[in-house]
Amino acid sequence: MLTGRPITRFTASTAMQDEMQSSLVLGSVFVLATLTIGFRSPKQAVVTFIPIFLVVVWLYGLMYVAGASLNIVTVTIATISLGVGIDYCIHVTERYREGRENGESHNDALAAVGGACGLALIGSATSDIAGFLVIALSPMGLFANFGIFSAAMIALSLFASLVLTTAALGLIGSSSEDNLSTSMVSNSEEEA
Repeated sequence: MLTGRPITRFTASTAMQDEMQSSLVLGSVFVLATLTIGFRSPKQAVVTFIPIFLVVVWLYGLMYVAGASLNIVTVTIATISLGVGIDYCIHVTERYREGRENGESHNDALAAVGGACGLALIGSATSDIAGFLVIALSPMGLFANFGIFSAAMIALSLFASLVLTTAALGLIGSSSEDNLSTSMVSNSEEEA
């Protein structure tokens, strides 16, 4: 049986990574279920969730390109990104839904996402990024990595919410309008 610090570290690191990856899966399931209940629409829940899941993928890709190893900090950031990033996407989806419920057209509701809602998200993300970049100035490597990758996670989450979520809402909303207008045309033809 092999022993020593390298073996102990490897064993602990492997166990930690396995636990964090299973918590990422569990967190994803929980977020998706909560969104489905909250929005009362599985379709809108998936549209809100997928951009943030992509952020996790992009973040791991960024870590790979940067040459960062998987450790407690880098594994934790991926799980944190679900909780932090989903807020941005929820704001976008909810602003779109609010506009539609208030009688705005599909395009007007999408445009409103880029208005006050978009500015608020940009302001919030900017202050978060600045705060995490201060941590990146730490002389301790783990804290510096945490700051850098957390700032990147916030920036990617902002992009995902304002671009990907809005685009996905545009696609599902326009297909719903197409179905609605098709059914209205067929109903009027039947009456004639």
